[in-house]
Amino acid sequence: QKEETIKLKEELEQAIKDNDFEKLKSKLSELEKAAEFMAQAQAGQAGSGSGADNNQNQGSDKKDDDVIDADFTEKKK
Repeated sequence: QKEETIKLKEELEQAIKDNDFEKLKSKLSELEKAAEFMAQAQAGQAGSGSGADNNQNQGSDKKDDDVIDADFTEKKK
């Protein structure tokens, strides 16, 4: 997949140099599909992590103490 992406990048650069807008659109579309595929693959890897990691945060509804929700009004002198 990496080699295909590098080849697409090089083809895109050449299309830019040649001012070939049709080829540029076509290659950009291919690059978007490749990026989507890689994102899905990465999400699949992240989802298949160890069960211990996934279970640590379950049942923990504790809110961050650093967050303060407030409204304010500005006083004019």
